[in-house]
Amino acid sequence: MSEWQEKAMRLGRVLPLDRLKTEVGEFLNSRMKEESWVLACSGGSDSVCMVLLLFAHFPHQRGLMRVAHFNHGLRSKESDEDKRFVEDMTLELQLKFSQKQWKRKSQDRVSMENARRARFEFLRKTQNECNSRILFLGHQLNDVVEMMLMRMARGSCTGGLAAPRPVHQFRDGIFHLRPLLELSHSEIVVALTKAGVEWREDSSNRSGKYTRNRIRNEVVPLLRGASPQDAIKGAGRTRELLEEDDEALNWWLNSMVGGVREGRIFDLSPLRCKPRALIRRAVESFLWTNEVRPILGRHQVEKLIQAAIEGDLLRLEVGKEVVVLTKKCQLVIEERKRKPELKWTKLRVRVPAVVYLPCGASLSVSVGSLGESKRTEVREGNFDEQKEVFLHLEKAETPDLVVRRWEPGDRYRPLGAPGRIKLQDLFTNRKIARTERNLLPIVSLNDDEIIWCPGIPPSNAYKIRPDSRFALRLTYCRSLNRL
Repeated sequence: MSEWQEKAMRLGRVLPLDRLKTEVGEFLNSRMKEESWVLACSGGSDSVCMVLLLFAHFPHQRGLMRVAHFNHGLRSKESDEDKRFVEDMTLELQLKFSQKQWKRKSQDRVSMENARRARFEFLRKTQNECNSRILFLGHQLNDVVEMMLMRMARGSCTGGLAAPRPVHQFRDGIFHLRPLLELSHSEIVVALTKAGVEWREDSSNRSGKYTRNRIRNEVVPLLRGASPQDAIKGAGRTRELLEEDDEALNWWLNSMVGGVREGRIFDLSPLRCKPRALIRRAVESFLWTNEVRPILGRHQVEKLIQAAIEGDLLRLEVGKEVVVLTKKCQLVIEERKRKPELKWTKLRVRVPAVVYLPCGASLSVSVGSLGESKRTEVREGNFDEQKEVFLHLEKAETPDLVVRRWEPGDRYRPLGAPGRIKLQDLFTNRKIARTERNLLPIVSLNDDEIIWCPGIPPSNAYKIRPDSRFALRLTYCRSLNRL
């Protein structure tokens, strides 16, 4: 047994299985045992504790565990040392390991939101590559307090204040699990110390540059000092109660209207004379489902809710694309009158070629051989899949390609995914606006097999393999000025 394996077993004795979040254990017991897990690990105390406890308490899953580390590269040498620490720990535990360094342009603005988005894009890609629907995250009770205070400051409903949840399911069937939500940061540190486990400290956590750091280092200590009770445990209990209330409101809404489904018309008449909170939930859910909520201001949403309550007619112009209105207790989203859309016809492409698209973009298509260095570079993901992909070919032959617009119902199996997925769901997950979807080229083989759309992963059936000798290269350029 290696040194890190011994540390994991000691930690497992300090923190037995019943110290992990009950809901996570119940969820795992309800799933199939043969299922890949991705474990996000920064090298900090919380994520190291999580990895070691999962190793200790779920020995039957060790062969299916993959530790994933995202190097933001914001602390140069310190960030690289974090990566080496996590990699060494993972190798001694004999678990699989994935890592990536954040690549960004020098002029790109660095923010907590951008860093978080980049990290979760990497984690989602890692899940796709190993056909995993389960991602473990190391959030603990202090994270609950910090997130609750941040969301209270900007205004949030029960659903927002109930985060982070121990089990969170996304629309595409992906689950985020947080087994440490019963433990505070101090309890984790004490347990790691008792088990003789070391971890990495992020020096940027002491900086007052970011809102979360200021709340963690300045506000939370004041709250704990002013409260006669344990404010951290109290916040955890509050989160649980808010989650119960949120689930109850969702159940009540679904029993009244049958759930909020995709569609441009939503009948609110069953909610007449019902509490404002229920109508608000219905309106907000409908707007989020149709991807309109992010571009509506708070005052616009309040006007819309009030009109829905009173049955008044209200017309809201949202950006340049849609109009939201209520009429006879119906909430409707209509396409706004605008210039005719660009007309596309199916383009049959002979390779090599450069296809100039009606929107002003271009698509370059070529076939070539793959050397060992290029093959390795492609397999390591050192290309921006929003702009360029390499697809496996058995022979250096010219395939029959069709370039067309996206059509409702289009689906395929993207790289690493366990099965076929609707393009519409992929667009939604990657926040690709409706207007942009209609401009993106869909590349298919023989008019029926989708192999790529810029902005989303290529087809899993044509991924570059260790023995790939030939590849189809597709390069997308949004504007002719960038050629």
